[in-house]
Amino acid sequence: MKFDNIVIGGGMAGLSAALRLVEAGQKTLLMASGQSALHFSSGSVDLLESEGDPRAALPAFMAAHPDHPYSKVGMQNIEASLADLQRHCAEQGLPLVRHETNHQRLTPIGTLKRTWLSPDTCACVTDAPIPDVLLLATLEGFRDFHPALAAANLATHPRFAHCRILTGEIRLPQLAEFSRNPHEFRSADIARLCDKHHLVADLASEISRMVQESGVPD
Repeated sequence: MKFDNIVIGGGMAGLSAALRLVEAGQKTLLMASGQSALHFSSGSVDLLESEGDPRAALPAFMAAHPDHPYSKVGMQNIEASLADLQRHCAEQGLPLVRHETNHQRLTPIGTLKRTWLSPDTCACVTDAPIPDVLLLATLEGFRDFHPALAAANLATHPRFAHCRILTGEIRLPQLAEFSRNPHEFRSADIARLCDKHHLVADLASEISRMVQESGVPD
């Protein structure tokens, strides 16, 4: 087979480049081996570390760092690329949200990350009061999220000092599909599981069980 372009690497850069080429009418081959960083990252998109609006801070940053990629592509292309990414993600049912400043989102290891774009399902820390009780739960056998580690890290943050942080495992009969090889139960498997089964009622039941067993009233 013949292609106009071959893109090597299935991370964010490779996927973005291949998508743009295909939209331009180019016959493109994307080659990837193993799992890219997308399988383990948070799903958020950083722009620039800044207390205010990172877009307003970009011109000074670019002037001070003329060799940085931002300086080479220019402000107009940066803004257009971010808007294009938001459009593509929204079309696939994954809207990315932002505020006028960087927001703090909760990461899988229980730290707070200052970032620019995040899926609208992410837990973000705002000025609203922090709940007195939090529940961090994982699916039984899932290898890439450890509630105890996340709870320990989150408890060190002053905003969460008053919280009681509960942890637990969600046990579902559908997880038996992965019993043959439980050491390879990854996020992609959870996505396939959700595509195959209607899990909302079972998940709600399991969460209720964990809350009741915690002994926390209401």
